[in-house]
Amino acid sequence: MAPGVARLIASSLSAYTAPRITGGVAMAGWWTWPLAAGLPLLVSRPVFADTPMAYTYGFGAKAYPVVNLLRGLIIISLVVIAVIALLVVVGSLLRRVRPPGGEVGRVPLLPAGKGLGFIYIGTALTTMALFGFAAWTFATLAAVTGPKGNKAALSIHLIGHQWWWEVVYNDAAHPARIFTTANEIHIPTGTEVRVELTSPDVIHSFWVPQLTGKMDLIPGQQNETWFEADRPGTYRGQCTVYCGLQHAHMNLLVVAEPPKQF
Repeated sequence: MAPGVARLIASSLSAYTAPRITGGVAMAGWWTWPLAAGLPLLVSRPVFADTPMAYTYGFGAKAYPVVNLLRGLIIISLVVIAVIALLVVVGSLLRRVRPPGGEVGRVPLLPAGKGLGFIYIGTALTTMALFGFAAWTFATLAAVTGPKGNKAALSIHLIGHQWWWEVVYNDAAHPARIFTTANEIHIPTGTEVRVELTSPDVIHSFWVPQLTGKMDLIPGQQNETWFEADRPGTYRGQCTVYCGLQHAHMNLLVVAEPPKQF
C-alpha cells in the first residue's frame, strides 16, 4: 500500500477514534454516540449552557416543564415497548402445543378463559396512563402559557426579515434605552423576557429549543412568546419555516449574562 494512502486511512480512522471536545464534553469516538444520545434523558440540568441546539435540554422556567414532560413520555413509551415485547416472547414460548408427532399444533380456542383477566387489567392500566399523561400535558401547557403574573421584566420586539433578525429593545419607562440590534439577543439571567414577533415579508418561525418552543412570525399579525434563562451561556436559535434561498443561514444567538454584566 502506498504511504500516502496509508496515512489517509490512518487519519480517517483517527477522526473517529481520537478524543475530541464537543460542547465542553470530551467525546471518545463513534462508539460513544449511543451514550451521548441517551445522556440527555438521564441528566435533567446540564452543568453547561453552551450546547448545540437540542430539545432534550432545557434552561429556565418555561423550558423545564416541557423537557420533563418529553422525558416522561419517552420513558413510559420505552417501558410499554419492553413489556409488550416481553409478553410476546413469553407467550410464543409457553403457549405452544406439541403433539406426539413433534410438530407445533394449534392452541384450542375456548369460549372463556383466564386470558380475559389480562385484557381487563391491560385496558385499565392503559386508560389510567393516558388520563395521567393528559393531565400532565394540560398542567404543562398552563405553566408555560405566560410569565408569572403575566408580567415580564424585559420586552423585546423581534422582526423577521429575509434572512436576518431585527431585535428592538422596548422600554417605555426609559425611552433612552430603546435601541436596535441584529441576530443577537442579550438578556439577564433569571429574568422573564416577553418577545413580540412580527414579519414584513414572509412567514418565519422563531425557535430557541433550550429556552422556548416554536412561534411563527406571520405578516400582518403580531404573535407573542416568552422565555427565561436561569444560567449564563449562549443559546442558538433558528428559523424553522422555509422562507427562501438563504433560510438555512437565518439563525440567531441568545446570550444570557449575569444581571450585573447585562
